[in-house]
Amino acid sequence: MSAVAETLDVEFERNNISKPECHRVDPNENNKGLLTGQVPKNFKSGRKFTLLEFLYIDDGAFVFGSRADLTKGLKIIRKVFADFGLEMHIGSNGEASKTECVFYPTSAWFRETTPPTLLQADPETNPDLFDEDSLPIATPHTQLAIIPTDNNESSTVAALPKRISESEQARKKRCDLMYDSCTETERIMLDQDGYVDFTQNFLYLGSSTSYDLRDDDDISRRISIASRSMGMLKNFWDNPSIDLYTKYLFYLAIPINLLLWGCESWAIKKASLIKLEAFHHRSIRRILKINMTQVKEERIKNEQVRKMFCNAPEIGNLIAAFQLRFVGKVVRHPHPNHIPKMLLSAWVNNKRPAHGVLETNKRSIVKSLQRLYLNSSATNPFEGGFGAMDKKGSFYLWYDDALDESRWNWLIEAQLRRTHIRINQPNNNQHQRETPSPSGAPPSPRNNRESPPSPPPLTANNVPLPEH
Repeated sequence: MSAVAETLDVEFERNNISKPECHRVDPNENNKGLLTGQVPKNFKSGRKFTLLEFLYIDDGAFVFGSRADLTKGLKIIRKVFADFGLEMHIGSNGEASKTECVFYPTSAWFRETTPPTLLQADPETNPDLFDEDSLPIATPHTQLAIIPTDNNESSTVAALPKRISESEQARKKRCDLMYDSCTETERIMLDQDGYVDFTQNFLYLGSSTSYDLRDDDDISRRISIASRSMGMLKNFWDNPSIDLYTKYLFYLAIPINLLLWGCESWAIKKASLIKLEAFHHRSIRRILKINMTQVKEERIKNEQVRKMFCNAPEIGNLIAAFQLRFVGKVVRHPHPNHIPKMLLSAWVNNKRPAHGVLETNKRSIVKSLQRLYLNSSATNPFEGGFGAMDKKGSFYLWYDDALDESRWNWLIEAQLRRTHIRINQPNNNQHQRETPSPSGAPPSPRNNRESPPSPPPLTANNVPLPEH
């Protein structure tokens, strides 16, 4: 595949196919990096790199800036693959293509483009499209109005766009319709019979990527899969001969792993986190045989439910632990041009367009870091606790810790996974690398922290969590 990638680079350059450009901080100045929140004055700084192909064993993903480049690129990829004895599967004679394309429009595109079905819809005759009690999303709805003039004459004009509350389900249907009907997602013909189609959701290695870059569909699918696993383990949960600790370990190993598969790349909204928390506590109550009547009558809170189930952590902490373990591996990768490592501090030299995305994966990582480093004070970020994390995920606050594998894993265990007990700070600092803090930045908090006392003996109430 390396030879294929090198050949593709030459062919793409020969055919003037543009490569997306990004900038990142210099590898020797990683402590100046930010996860998010780059300001325009810093756009010209940093080191430029390009992205085009992402290869994994015998599969690959390619990024193109326009449909014209995509069409040329597909033909080049197919030819180069054939030259190396490989095959790019395309559709023919009505058969679906395994090679699929996804168009990623900006959020403003959905506001500027309105499908005819929405313009013709009326809230009174189509209540399923417009729901005043649903999620408020501004949607234009044009209608004719009779406006009287000063000389008592009337004229028929188009009224100003009326802002109507649109349900989340209606928004999804509207966006799906716009996506499927636009020219950018029309079938691409490679020859007389062969073609490649566009898809709304691309499933790869167990994770789903949507055209709107929301993880709602993937999270809903993971909840459904985890729910089925809970049902298949019904006899196991109901078996009185199995102790609670064993059930707890099985719950983490099967339903939770199925639920959070691929969560390292999620851009988690608050609404999605609530759904995941609801499944988490519903499953624990099912195992403990606590029904909703007991919850209401005895006023059992979610925190009590988790405590009864071997002090299980909340789902937000589990997601943060999985994300930060992955980030730690990326940071410690030995190759400086490792794509995930470069993307960690990357930005593009463009201002973010209006109506930006609801959430990004980097913002989710910042929230996970804020769970790891307890927020205390904006004026004195290292006052108490283990320190605080800003809203930009500044590298000087956490990068050194991530380089030290033993310390990073200790922080995750102590702050996210096993918060009910105290764990000794490791003494092995063989991976530790000290990097000077940027000018004006407070010193790294790692050298000012005291090791907590030794943990108590492990029992069923303070059990460790298995690795993801």
